[in-house]
Amino acid sequence: MKERKLSFKSISLALLVASVTILTVYGQFLEFEPTKDSKVAKAQPTANFGTGRYMMVNDKINAADRSYLGFDLSNSGLSSVNDADLEIYVYQTGNQVVGSIIEAWYCYNLDFNELTINWNNQPAKWSSNGALLSGNCTLADGYTVLNRVISGLPETKHIWDFTPEVNQTLNSTSKKFTVVLKHDTEDKSNN
Repeated sequence: MKERKLSFKSISLALLVASVTILTVYGQFLEFEPTKDSKVAKAQPTANFGTGRYMMVNDKINAADRSYLGFDLSNSGLSSVNDADLEIYVYQTGNQVVGSIIEAWYCYNLDFNELTINWNNQPAKWSSNGALLSGNCTLADGYTVLNRVISGLPETKHIWDFTPEVNQTLNSTSKKFTVVLKHDTEDKSNN
């Protein structure tokens, strides 16, 4: 049997372009976009960025940013996968990004409205040291940033393993999940 790839891709984001590539046993390549995306900003706790052009991750103590991506697998026709990777293409990074750890959190049965989500009402909460305080989320994977990116150069892709998380979603009744991208800590004095 040939392997099948299923990809989730967001083309509406200028800072980060996201995709999830799923490998199954059927031999086809499929692409899906997230059904919704937004960032939340600590420096603007009541502002909504659901129609904005950028997803961001920032660890600055008074200006932390997180990005939310919503996925819906209900029309995928899949019941399980062999491999699933979340891939993020980076457009721009700060000067001190090298060595930073960016986390991809899988939030099962946790929904958000991209037109109303903000820092104050986001459905998951973390402490300043990165620990989850509330929300049905688990850390799927972390990625250590290897290089600085300016205007998409060098072309950089971060990859997180989402295989168990996608399989859990496929075995659920809703077939939906949320990914939260955040820095491993959000209490740094630098950007």
